[in-house]
Amino acid sequence: MLRIADCIVSEHDLSQVLLAGFFCLFAAWTALNLLERVTATRGWSRVCWLVAAGTVAGCGVWATHFIAMLGQSSLLPMSYDPGLTVLSAVLAMLILGAGFALATGAFTRNARPVLGGAVVGSGVVVMHYVGIAALIVPARLSWQPDLVAVSVVLAVSLAPAGLTVLRRTEGVKGRLWAAALICAGVVGLHFAGMAALELHPDPSIPAPRAANGGPLVYAVSLVAGLVLLAGLVSARIDRSFAARSLDEARRLRALVEATSEGILVHRDGRVVDANEAMAALAGIEVAGLVGRPVAALFAKESAVTLRRCMAGADRTYGEGELLSAAGAIPVELTGRQIGHEGLMAGVVGVRDLRERRKAEARIRHLAHHDALTGLANRPLFHDRLEQALAWSRRTGEGGALICVDLDRFKDVNDALGHAAGDTLLCAVAERLQASLRETDTVARLGGDEFAIVQRGGDQPAAATALASRLNAALSAGFAIGGDHVVASASIGIAFYPGDSDDLTCLFRHADIALYRAKNEGGATHRVFETAMDEQLRQRQTVVADLRRALAEGDLRLAYMPLADAHTGTVTGFEALMRWHHPERGPIPPGEFIPLAEESGLIVALGEWALATACAEAARWPGHLRVSVNLSPVQFRHGDLVALVADTLLRTGLPAERLELEVTEGVLIREPERAVHTLKRLKTLGVSIALDDFGTGYSSLGYLQTFAFDKIKIDQSFVRRSHEPGSAAIIRAVIGLSKGLALPVVAEGVETESQRAGLASEGCDEVQGYLIGRPQPIESFAALLRAGSGPSAAAGGARLHGLVLED
Repeated sequence: MLRIADCIVSEHDLSQVLLAGFFCLFAAWTALNLLERVTATRGWSRVCWLVAAGTVAGCGVWATHFIAMLGQSSLLPMSYDPGLTVLSAVLAMLILGAGFALATGAFTRNARPVLGGAVVGSGVVVMHYVGIAALIVPARLSWQPDLVAVSVVLAVSLAPAGLTVLRRTEGVKGRLWAAALICAGVVGLHFAGMAALELHPDPSIPAPRAANGGPLVYAVSLVAGLVLLAGLVSARIDRSFAARSLDEARRLRALVEATSEGILVHRDGRVVDANEAMAALAGIEVAGLVGRPVAALFAKESAVTLRRCMAGADRTYGEGELLSAAGAIPVELTGRQIGHEGLMAGVVGVRDLRERRKAEARIRHLAHHDALTGLANRPLFHDRLEQALAWSRRTGEGGALICVDLDRFKDVNDALGHAAGDTLLCAVAERLQASLRETDTVARLGGDEFAIVQRGGDQPAAATALASRLNAALSAGFAIGGDHVVASASIGIAFYPGDSDDLTCLFRHADIALYRAKNEGGATHRVFETAMDEQLRQRQTVVADLRRALAEGDLRLAYMPLADAHTGTVTGFEALMRWHHPERGPIPPGEFIPLAEESGLIVALGEWALATACAEAARWPGHLRVSVNLSPVQFRHGDLVALVADTLLRTGLPAERLELEVTEGVLIREPERAVHTLKRLKTLGVSIALDDFGTGYSSLGYLQTFAFDKIKIDQSFVRRSHEPGSAAIIRAVIGLSKGLALPVVAEGVETESQRAGLASEGCDEVQGYLIGRPQPIESFAALLRAGSGPSAAAGGARLHGLVLED
């Protein structure tokens, strides 16, 4: 390889080397364009294009060889034998043309690009070494066999590779790669062969008259360039004409066929011509249709419509049945008169109506059925229920409305994707349908909501038995995409006419029962009771009043102090939401907070509480912190991190003085998303405390998942700290926290003995009625102003000797 590189750099004019390479690449590109015309034509045109491709390729290879030879630096005078030089060009054209014929299958049944490429490579080898033989120089010639072998291998391997790429890759990209490979083979052959040649000066050999390299290069380049350009232009022009002719042929064929509809041209009641669409529709060849009576192709019931279409002077329409080999086909018929072969003739257009009929049936089905599951949809179900209610009014026969809602269906969508959720809905629909009688109707009302109208039966036993069968059928599990999914449902039942004989009211009662079943954990059924309606109304009233209280500013925050269990230092306050209803009085947080979470109102309540607490805390001494509780719902709605950051910015409270308390409920659903949110909150500088620690089933796992800043022991353990079991749990939690270097807060401290015991175990902070009851912050005004020393809290609660440090 070093010898070849040295030959190119040291023994040749690089400008002429580049010129030779350009001609080689241009020639290969032009020849391949001509080959495209070979594969696209037949007969003598193919032969002419093949000759043109061989001529252009041979001329280009020959020009590459002699331009490179003329660019070789030599101290010896050189000339060329005219006969052998011409012979080298002729041999290149003939052998390359033969190789192209094999590669394109011009004269054989199959194209053989590898064999044809090998012939092309051999032609390049023959041209090169015959051209070398034409060299006249006062020296003896010898060869390095290894380099000669390399030159031959390059030619006979890269040319087949190029023609194989051309065969397998269409378009400009394929021709470019093929041309580059062939060019690489030609150039590689030439310089490997020249590197293999050694000249040994011999005074006994007369010196020839040296050829003038410059003019010869220009002459060879000019002739070769003209040949190549002529070939390329010819290919382009022919391709353009061929494309235009093909377009015209296609246009004429489109006019002949006229339409995708069947066409029958008739005269005197018999077919005189037809198109292929008509032949395909009837199942008879066009030749078999010609001469047949038109009426024989159609059913007798279509005779009146057919006669009207055949006699129509203008376009007429009608429907009939075509008697095809596949049976009777519903068709639409049109008719008019035209001139045909110099005489008037009639045309009957025949349009297949099978797909339209299917589409119409499908549209009718979709109008009354769910597109995903195939069950009845809401309008059809309402119609069936109205029929059942009307029958009940006439006959007194009762029945049941059963509403079914899948439990935790969103979890399936989140875990496995919506496609899996759709598959589950279809499978559930099949099992629901299989559990019913023929007289019952099941519908999908939307999402994962289903409804069943059960007509007759021994009620209420029939409906409750069906509900039990449904949940048993669902709990058997489903195979969804390789996963085993166990489903359950909450089911609500209302009876007609007992609960109501009005559709809207009956649905409402069934939904109320369904709501009760879902609130009780799901996987069960509940029958509507009048008390349920009243309870639901009360809950809805409370939610409405709570929304009004938030809008009108009737909510308040109470603050419960936290103190150091050892030094008695008040370290901060926990903000707790309070609501004093104008009519019902104080409503406990345990009553209105769950309702706010169910209704989504907790998001707005949480924003208000966070903003109010931060604004208040910003006015306290700098060492006091404020704790605010977060609901799991806030993690699933909106950007909680942006809310906290904006609140801190607006209120001016330093982030390190804000502590956010979360329960395990935050991490139970979508734990990855919750942990990501908590980590983003910590980057703001706020502290995160795990509230009610020990009451959940996976608290230790959560401590490993996320690095909390504080743990709060639930008050249920503190209140029973005198019991050995609770004391052991407290001791274990404090020991665990010390091992994790986490501060511990004990909630519900009500006695001095509880505080002392917790302090002795190493608890860091305490909170409870011993320290102070939840009060408006104004109740602690004196304590905040004093800055230190014992102080009594308003309302009788006191700080039990603990001091507020400067």
